[in-house]
Amino acid sequence: MEFFLKRREQFRQHQILSITIALIQLSVSAAALITKDFYQRSISISLRSAIHGVDLVSLFAAAVLIASILLAKNGSVRAFMVWPGLLFYILYTNAIFAFDGVYTGFFFLYIALLSLSSFTLGSMLLNLDTSQIRRSISGHMPVRSISIFFILVVIILVPAWLSLIVPAITNGQSPFSNAVFVLELAYIMPAYVFTVLWMRKHRTWGFIMAGMLLIKATSMGLIVTISEAILFLNQSAINYWIASFFLLFTLASLYLTIVFLSKLRLRLDN
Repeated sequence: MEFFLKRREQFRQHQILSITIALIQLSVSAAALITKDFYQRSISISLRSAIHGVDLVSLFAAAVLIASILLAKNGSVRAFMVWPGLLFYILYTNAIFAFDGVYTGFFFLYIALLSLSSFTLGSMLLNLDTSQIRRSISGHMPVRSISIFFILVVIILVPAWLSLIVPAITNGQSPFSNAVFVLELAYIMPAYVFTVLWMRKHRTWGFIMAGMLLIKATSMGLIVTISEAILFLNQSAINYWIASFFLLFTLASLYLTIVFLSKLRLRLDN
């Protein structure tokens, strides 16, 4: 799948960097899951179920990233489009761990993963051959459905974030996860809006961004859903409205991700 990049020799460079990222993430997540009380001194009890959800999804995401790289090398268009989406997820979650100060023995690995995934993803996107990406779209993309989903996410989540931020500002207290609010309001929510505008104009970058955002949305939805399930199994109090919303959010984003990928060619001849 080297011809998705402007220069074929770049494929191997991005492949090596991405597999390195995946192996580090795999090791970090696995170690955190099997080590008893790993987050005891760095995360409050109320947030540990969420962190365990991150580790479970990150473990799976790292394994899928390795598989997608290997399948992309063998010519799979769909695997190639999954690749940057998973790098984006790893970038996002490690930004939260790093900026929110999750001071475990792996703190410097969070920074390393943030740096590596940022530069690898940035380089990959800068060197994409968008004409080849356009050729890979074989069917009618569900632009309307994806656009409605993205706009609904913005309409629902922006007020939700503000409802937590404004009282914190008023009371002079720090919210529970400042990095999430900053990343969502500064980058993710605007990215949803721009992606909708670009897709509506049938710009290739709109479809590239849509794939990345759908994979990120599915992954983050899984994290919240798993976290709420862990709380339920531990007989802890859960917010059934939040649990229900994120379950629907996860199912919707997963469905749209599958539909999006199904509209790509299996392989693209050189």
